[in-house]
Amino acid sequence: MEIKPIKTETDYQAALKEIERLFAAVPDTPEGDLLEVLTTLVEAYEEQHYRIPLPDPIEAIWPEALVFLADSSEAEAKALFEYLVGQHPDLAGVTNGALRTFQRRVALWRTQYGPDREVHFPQIHRPGEVMQFDWTEANELNVTIAGIPFPHLLAHGVLPYSNCEWAIPCRSESTLSLKAGVQAAFWALGGVTPVLQTDQSSTATHQLKRGEKERGFNVEY
Repeated sequence: MEIKPIKTETDYQAALKEIERLFAAVPDTPEGDLLEVLTTLVEAYEEQHYRIPLPDPIEAIWPEALVFLADSSEAEAKALFEYLVGQHPDLAGVTNGALRTFQRRVALWRTQYGPDREVHFPQIHRPGEVMQFDWTEANELNVTIAGIPFPHLLAHGVLPYSNCEWAIPCRSESTLSLKAGVQAAFWALGGVTPVLQTDQSSTATHQLKRGEKERGFNVEY
């Protein structure tokens, strides 16, 4: 047989037949040398055309990983990976570099399907920047005038940076008590802040039609 590179399937099959014929050849003989060369050529051809891909360790264990994550979403990814790979002897030796890929996939799963995370918005207070205003129910103080109960609210302003505060009594959450309370607080605190904050006050809107729930923005606010 002429020795030449194996380039086609026909060359490959011919080389296999020749190897089968030379299978019992004695090493270091012309036939033994030919067998060695043909074996090397066949192995090179098979590596290029018949290579069996190694199993993907991530795909092999991911369905089981999902079961664990659904039951315990905070499971540590590295420990889970090592446990699942240990349950698959066929994956021995093919997990190099797979841990980081597994950790990224677990992190992505948690982002998409894991429990909601608490969102925190930092509150940074600066001196003289903001006054916060609200109404506080004061009936629990049991204030009376001439022995008669005085039901009222406190229109209450506070500077969140220093916690300096001021309040005046009022009868309801109204635009009038808002104006009076804010003005009194600014006078008492000795200045006007660039920003005034209130909660979802009913003074910001007004009823558009009597008996209906729809409300519009109150320009006076």
